[in-house]
Amino acid sequence: MKRPPDSSLVTRHSSLFFPTTDHRPPRRWLILLVSSALWLCGGCGSSPSIPESPARNADAPDQETWDATIYLLQDGKQRVVVTASYIAHSSRSRQTKLEQGLRIEFYDQDGQRTSTLTADRGTIDEQTRTMSAIGHVVVTNTRGGTLETDSLQWVENLNRIRTDAPVRISTDKDVITGIGFEADPNLERWEITRNVQGRFDRGEEISKRVDELRER
Repeated sequence: MKRPPDSSLVTRHSSLFFPTTDHRPPRRWLILLVSSALWLCGGCGSSPSIPESPARNADAPDQETWDATIYLLQDGKQRVVVTASYIAHSSRSRQTKLEQGLRIEFYDQDGQRTSTLTADRGTIDEQTRTMSAIGHVVVTNTRGGTLETDSLQWVENLNRIRTDAPVRISTDKDVITGIGFEADPNLERWEITRNVQGRFDRGEEISKRVDELRER
């Protein structure tokens, strides 16, 4: 797909998703729609448009943007920042594709960044109010802890990240692996579901925590 010139976009909103009881497009997607229409039609001139077949149009995006940054605000404070090289939204499926590199920054109630997620791509599902990261997912908090996995989901209503895939958690002293994971975005309180293994250099405290997880 050809990229229009000068197509960077910054939007600020109180939620990444449609309200569950209101099916009108939110302000964020109205901005994307207007901007994308200007970019996509800027070079059209008087050339006639060729309609695509209904089969191809069924899942085609009706809103697109490049190099977009989306700010999620709560009580007027920045909580999540999403950046992607290409964003495509379909109003029919109510899903948004985040392609060509994804970066998500999480912030605490004081507006301080607590962790950063990077991945190959992602999706936003407006019906379930979740955002998924896919491919080479890495979450790093500001204390140096790192989570690595193949896929990860952020649930907006709970402000939790979770996955059923294998995970690896590492710090400067410990390496813990397992399958299935849930935590807050800053990786302070986390749980590995099963097959917990690791190498530890923090004595009884971390070893006791891992033993508890193995017994579940």
